[in-house]
Amino acid sequence: MMPLDGMSRARRAAYLLAPMLVCLAVYWRAPFVWFRMDDFSWLGLPLDAHNLGLFHVLFHPEGQGTVRVLSERLFFLVLSAVFGLHAWPFRAVALGTWLADLALIQLIGARLTGSRAAGLWAAVLWTMSATLVLPLAWASAYNEVLCAFFMLAAFYARLLWLESGKVRWRWIEAGAYLLGFGALELMVVYPVLVMVHAAVNPQARQRWSSALWMFVPAAAFGLAHMYLIPKTASPAYQLFLDRRLLGDFFAYVLWTVGPSRMEVVDAAWRQPGIALSKLIAVVLAAFALWKLWRREFAALFMGAWFVIVLAPVLPLANHLSDYYLTVPGIGLAWLAGWAIVSAWRAGWPARAAAMLLAGLYAAGSIAEVDRIAAWQMNVSAYMRVLVRALEDTTAEHPGTALVLTGVSQDLYLAGFLADPFRLLGIHEVWLAPGQDQILDRPDLEGTDRFRTSLEQLAPRLARGDIRALQISGATVVDVTAAYSAVVSALYADAHPNFVDAGDPVYTSALGAGWYSIENSARWIGKSATLDIGRVTSPQSRLYVTGHAAPAAVEASAVTLRFLADGHEIGTAKISQPGPFTVDFPMPPGSAVARITVECSRVMRAPGDSRDLGMILRTFTVR
Repeated sequence: MMPLDGMSRARRAAYLLAPMLVCLAVYWRAPFVWFRMDDFSWLGLPLDAHNLGLFHVLFHPEGQGTVRVLSERLFFLVLSAVFGLHAWPFRAVALGTWLADLALIQLIGARLTGSRAAGLWAAVLWTMSATLVLPLAWASAYNEVLCAFFMLAAFYARLLWLESGKVRWRWIEAGAYLLGFGALELMVVYPVLVMVHAAVNPQARQRWSSALWMFVPAAAFGLAHMYLIPKTASPAYQLFLDRRLLGDFFAYVLWTVGPSRMEVVDAAWRQPGIALSKLIAVVLAAFALWKLWRREFAALFMGAWFVIVLAPVLPLANHLSDYYLTVPGIGLAWLAGWAIVSAWRAGWPARAAAMLLAGLYAAGSIAEVDRIAAWQMNVSAYMRVLVRALEDTTAEHPGTALVLTGVSQDLYLAGFLADPFRLLGIHEVWLAPGQDQILDRPDLEGTDRFRTSLEQLAPRLARGDIRALQISGATVVDVTAAYSAVVSALYADAHPNFVDAGDPVYTSALGAGWYSIENSARWIGKSATLDIGRVTSPQSRLYVTGHAAPAAVEASAVTLRFLADGHEIGTAKISQPGPFTVDFPMPPGSAVARITVECSRVMRAPGDSRDLGMILRTFTVR
């Protein structure tokens, strides 16, 4: 084994800092990525704690039936309660944990291989992998970063205990192992890793029994998840133990060892990227077999690390995800770092080949990282602009409902289904009718809550109950007035033969002579006009509803005269107070008729200077 104790403080610092600087250079976009997707569900934990209680928030199964107390519950609960909707503290914690992971990978790699350089290369290669973008750029994937830390910390403490025999390292190992269950379910495999290490390492083999107790919490945790925690019904999280396992395994290998997804950069680079990944995989397999032939069984442990840690998620055939490789990929990173150092010592031909493969891997992986991280940053930036605009809107118009136009599919998928709106106290949000590219996708659950119609929107827009926001890239503009006019016109076109004078959506159909809405109807004066669609049938009639106020007919009846395009179509004598309905035949003519209503007399109510004729409400032609 190769500890750092023999190095000067400056060299030790440089050794540990080098991969961290590579990480910051490769993932420079990560600190600028905002929240998206599941983040908004977890950001609501302070609200849930207030409404449901702290115990429920910390321990009630969520998501896919998970209870990750440290990496999700406390992580989001504390940071969101203190910093609100600011992403930089989440990124800082994730990056800090990541840098600790890199240090542990180096220290463990040096002890497994006997080479400080191998540990250094392992950390550098691991941090350049494009499979690790999400854990650094997505707060909801922090569980992978934290699980890696606890697993590495536990194993490093075990190595130090094997070296020194000091009991405190066993306590540290036990603490890190048990805390790991609060980060991610993958921690259940740690006892198996320890037993494999004991099998291949003579020094550890003598103390293999010290790890037996670890199977007890692992088994208890596994049984609790299996029998006590409800499982999601989503097909994405169904387990499949069939022939797909082998194909998925090799796909994960290629994702880990090389730039096998270069299509994110350029479609033309897809096949070269896959070919390079296959070549690196073959070279690593040959190196591992050569080390086994030389009876250096640390190579077996590194390969086993990848297989064992990947095993719990491998059956998720419908949910292949690159971030699942965060912890398993460490094993192949150790193997690759060891291979580079061995090639360097083997002479110029092997050295040149190793540097060429490492350079191609770095170039391809960094290109993938940059493109994926750029997409993450852009989409989350658009989400941030939208949320900030919603904050301003709700501050100016408290309790308002919202209708959103111009929502792209990427923006919708970036967070709508996780309900970021409840964080702002907004409970009514709709996508404007016509955005069918999103709402008509059957694979997106929960879209019904964002559906609306002209019938729902038009009256509330006319009453000022809804604000309309137009989204265009990184710009959000309040277009309520213009959108309300458009919706009103569309609604009128969709209902051409009907006018409700008591509904503000029909205001544009009314002409002169009408007063403001009162109790879902309007008074008219001596006369009033409106435009309404005309049915072409010769039997069509105009139906009018209204209400006679007692004071209006108290002295004598009021005669209402109705004209269509200036031609009288009938009269009605209203003598009794209360609601009334009258109808008249409609003459043929143009598509739209100008209706005029004339009152035989008007009155004035006490304290009211208006000339009041009659209360009218609906006009229908059918």
